[in-house]
Amino acid sequence: MGDTTAPPTDGVCPADHGSSRDRGMPIGHLCDPCYAAYIDEADNRQAEDEGATAPPPPAAPACPVCGRDQDRWPTGYGRWILLEPRRLFLNTAVPAEQQWFIAHDGIAVNRRHGTTPLGDRCRIAHRLVCGHGPRPTNLAHAFTEAWLRNRADAGLPPGEPDAGDTPQ
Repeated sequence: MGDTTAPPTDGVCPADHGSSRDRGMPIGHLCDPCYAAYIDEADNRQAEDEGATAPPPPAAPACPVCGRDQDRWPTGYGRWILLEPRRLFLNTAVPAEQQWFIAHDGIAVNRRHGTTPLGDRCRIAHRLVCGHGPRPTNLAHAFTEAWLRNRADAGLPPGEPDAGDTPQ
């Protein structure tokens, strides 16, 4: 299909798929297949950055590390996020880029890009506090508390996970 990671600047789509059209800045001229690939790649990068990598339904909403069911929500860019179940955190206790809100339409929205909070409490991604994962470092105290609670719920001792804690 050609390289769609960098938008063309000469008014011609980098692949030979027929006519292209100007998609605006910063994308430039792309044909429909290349534009779709460009958007999909951007969505994939955002999903990786935000941790929105959960499988869609009908797959179980289980954490791939600990196996416990989580709250799975769709994002606005066609991916799914596993959020810490049944727990709300004060916005003031969680860095903005780690805050998730469920909008009125059931879409999970991350505050990473300056989104206005949808209330005074937020959700957090489970991957950051999975009891079978490493202890959160350089994150708010609320993350350590959630991690310790998840370890206790899983019957694991407090402290660093043992090599046998994480399923292979």
